[in-house]
Amino acid sequence: MAEPLGETIAAGRLFHGAIKYMSEKLVTIAEFESPTAAHMARIRLEEEEIECFITDENTNVFFVLPFPGGEFSVKLQVRESDADKALQIIKETRKG
Repeated sequence: MAEPLGETIAAGRLFHGAIKYMSEKLVTIAEFESPTAAHMARIRLEEEEIECFITDENTNVFFVLPFPGGEFSVKLQVRESDADKALQIIKETRKG
């Protein structure tokens, strides 16, 4: 199957030329209390050339719960094939 050419947004990223489609399952490797912490982890993984995605970043903006511990978590996802390496990097970074 030929891949389309052009400029398209696929999986939240803008690709020029040949479009890469994600055929691999995404898995959640970490959950964070704040978007800032999630993005710091994302940047660290991207430094190691692991593509990752943040989900549920704005959920607390729309659903404010009136009790402690009721916050929604911000999730960091990677391709299933990158999960083990990504988890190791996250663990090393947290020890750090």
